[in-house]
Amino acid sequence: MIGEDTIIARSSSQVTCQMLNELLILQTASGRYYGLNELGSRAWSLLEKPRRLGEIRDALLGEYDVDRETCTRDLVGLFEKLAEKQLIEVTPAASA
Repeated sequence: MIGEDTIIARSSSQVTCQMLNELLILQTASGRYYGLNELGSRAWSLLEKPRRLGEIRDALLGEYDVDRETCTRDLVGLFEKLAEKQLIEVTPAASA
């Protein structure tokens, strides 16, 4: 379960490129591409170094007109999908 103190980091088995208004991520092991919209791309850019979910959320709250609960829920959903595709690594707070 991804929570506020969970550490999120980009996986080493991915490569990214910007294509118009979308960020494309190649999962190198599978050869599959995944696209992120503007908000997902911004969240991804905040992962230049590993960060807590709460840090990412707080940065986005300062940039977008979204409430805390919605932002948290959307980020958890995004990061769960990215973890499932092995594009990020998730470290529970207790293990950090």
